[in-house]
Formats: sequence, C-alpha cells, structure tokens
Amino acid sequence: MTRQVTVEFPEEAMKALDVRPERLPQELREAAVLHWFEEGRVSQGQAASLLGVPRGVFFDLLNAHRVSPIQMTTADLDEDFRHA
Repeated sequence: MTRQVTVEFPEEAMKALDVRPERLPQELREAAVLHWFEEGRVSQGQAASLLGVPRGVFFDLLNAHRVSPIQMTTADLDEDFRHA
C-alpha cells in the first residue's frame, strides 16, 4: 500500500534549488530518505527499497550527495573495537 502526500513548496525555493517542477517529487523523496538514513532511522536496504532502486544505485546516490554509506556513531565504533 502506498500513500500520496501533498506538499506545498514555494516557487522561490524551486528556483533557488534549481529544480524543475516535474523533478521535485523525486528530489524531495530522495532528500527525505537520505536524511532518514543519516539519522539511522532506515537501513541501506530499507532506503533503497523506499526509493525503489537497487542497493548499488542507492550507493551511487549516497556518493552523489556526499553521504557516507557507513552510519556509525563513536559509541558504535567503541563497541566494535571492544569486541574485535
């Protein structure tokens, strides 16, 4: 099941972001999923699924937006090192 969401977006913002109206829904979707991924709210697989792309394409998207594919906190790293 999917849910359609209507978002009001100022014309000035579209111009400032240099995004075409027909690309806005996809760019908003990508921005939201990348943000959720950075926050640790979704995994790589979940993010790829939400965008309807293979994981490799999601990695390309991460690279294009300069987002690290590894989302670990310093506490996560400390824990990994303790168990290494």
